[in-house]
Amino acid sequence: MDFSRIRRIRVSQGLDPVPEACFMERIMERNAAEADRMIVLYKQRNDLGRDFLPSASVAWMERSSEWQQIVEKLLIAAVADADVSVRQSVFLSLHGNGGFDEFLAQADSLSAIFVALNDEDFDVREFAISVAGRLSEKNPAYVLPALRRHLIQLLMHLEQNADNKCREESDKLLGCLIRNLMLH
Repeated sequence: MDFSRIRRIRVSQGLDPVPEACFMERIMERNAAEADRMIVLYKQRNDLGRDFLPSASVAWMERSSEWQQIVEKLLIAAVADADVSVRQSVFLSLHGNGGFDEFLAQADSLSAIFVALNDEDFDVREFAISVAGRLSEKNPAYVLPALRRHLIQLLMHLEQNADNKCREESDKLLGCLIRNLMLH
C-alpha cells in the first residue's frame, strides 16, 4: 500500500461517516488493497489534490481524534507488517512530511516509532530515527529519554560488535540521530 497518498487528504474536511467506518474497518482487517482503493476513491470524489495542510478550524479540532486513531492504526499496522517495502514506504512518507507530527507525537504512535528504531531493515531504522528526532520538538518528555536509550544502544553496538557491517550501520545511525537532534 502506498501510504504517501494519505498525506494529501485534507483533514479539515474530515471523512464522511460511512467511508470512515469502512476505512477504519479495512485498516483493522489489514486489507491493504481495499484500503488503498478506498483512499483513491475518496480523494477522487472529493477532489483532494492538495497536500495535507491541517488548519486550526473547528472542523479540524472535531475530527482530530478520529485522525489520531487512523494515523495510529496505520502506523501500528505498518510497523508490524512483515513486508519490508511497506515499512519503508510508511517511514519514507512520514520522514518527508511533517503534516502528521501532531498525531505522531502522541504516546501510542511514538511507541510504534520506537519499535521501528530496532527494525531489521537499515532504511526503516534510519527513517524512524529521523522522524523521532523531528518529534522531539513536539513531545520532548517522551521522545528524548527513548532517544537517549537508543543512543546508548548504538554506542554499545559500535563498541562491542566485531562485524564491520553492523559497526558501519551503527555509525551511520548514530550520525543520523545526532544530526536530527541538532536540527530540531
